Amino acid sequence: MKRTEAAVLVLLLLFVCRPAVPEDEWLSRDKAFHFITAFSATLWSYSYFRYQRGGDMRDSLRISCAVTLTFSIGKELKDMASGMKFKTNRFSYKDLVFDVLGTAAAAALIYSLDISGRKGK
Repeated sequence: MKRTEAAVLVLLLLFVCRPAVPEDEWLSRDKAFHFITAFSATLWSYSYFRYQRGGDMRDSLRISCAVTLTFSIGKELKDMASGMKFKTNRFSYKDLVFDVLGTAAAAALIYSLDISGRKGK
């Protein structure tokens, strides 16, 4: 099984096995924050790996997406652990969905800018 397939399987299991918190709305300020944070983190880490570390476009993009999603999943796992103690923070697959959407939007932007840059040469 490839790493990508394993990651998708883990995310699907998380979605199925954990019900959403009733107060957790699909559209809220928190979801916008998750989208913007993941989008920004992906752009920043891509810039670092591509231009500071001298990586090629595809490797830098893969690494930046992996870093962003690792932090996103880690944050939700932290919320799950602290929710067991305080009952205020809980794991939210809806937050993860917006983290993935923000990461994907940044990846699409990076990829489209790279392709358009190549056509101009």
